[in-house]
Amino acid sequence: AAQMVDASVTQSDAFSESKNQNLSETLAQGNPSETSMPIGTGLQTSSGLSSGGKLARFGPPGGGTGIGPKDVLFFGDNVNNGGNAYKIVFICDGTGTMVGLKKELVAKELLKTVGQLKPIQEFNIVFFHEGSNASAVDANKLLPATKANKDRAFSFLNRFAAAGKTDPIPAIELAFKLKPQLIYLLSDGAFDDLTPYDQVVAAINKLNPDKKVKINTVMFYNSEEKDTASLKKAEDVLKKIASENGGRQNSVTPETFFNQQ
Repeated sequence: AAQMVDASVTQSDAFSESKNQNLSETLAQGNPSETSMPIGTGLQTSSGLSSGGKLARFGPPGGGTGIGPKDVLFFGDNVNNGGNAYKIVFICDGTGTMVGLKKELVAKELLKTVGQLKPIQEFNIVFFHEGSNASAVDANKLLPATKANKDRAFSFLNRFAAAGKTDPIPAIELAFKLKPQLIYLLSDGAFDDLTPYDQVVAAINKLNPDKKVKINTVMFYNSEEKDTASLKKAEDVLKKIASENGGRQNSVTPETFFNQQ
């Protein structure tokens, strides 16, 4: 990081032989601006080292390496696609229709996804279940994606038992209280047992008026339910929630998705 800055140099073909005093002073001051954080790069020529070489910004090129968010999938959807989300909440259906295989498969996918998050990221998992109940790994804060907190999520998913009818609003309110950048909302079918769809949409619009929080939605249904009117209506509402909040909607069946894993 001792690049000689010379306005006459136009080619990046060598290392610098001497450091730039301005750069040294800038680094010593701390909190340099982005434009004053150059790192010199160059190529060694057959004649050895020569001065010059253009400047390269500090950090990995293109954001594709380093300690930041990586490509992590949740039911086939890229969690960090286009957003590099550092704060993520998964809201999942934990009602009676999820008992058995569905709940186990969702838990498996949550564990796989959370397991790939980096410690620099934060997460939480929230279930809506038994009417107006909402259960989370931690009801008060997002958790850094450390091994200890991933183990905590594992224990939570093992203990959680799906039951009851559906009201997703308390879980949605809890998720927004945690101040995430990205929310995943998953249901396995109709989720208007206790609260009409328009009230769910209105609650989200009230909590996210400026649309700063991106919401992706997942419909997780059995293939034999595909053509039912109630499933189609629920799927349309999830598409509406996603489109109005900068997200995407994805429909997945246990049979097709997990046969591909």
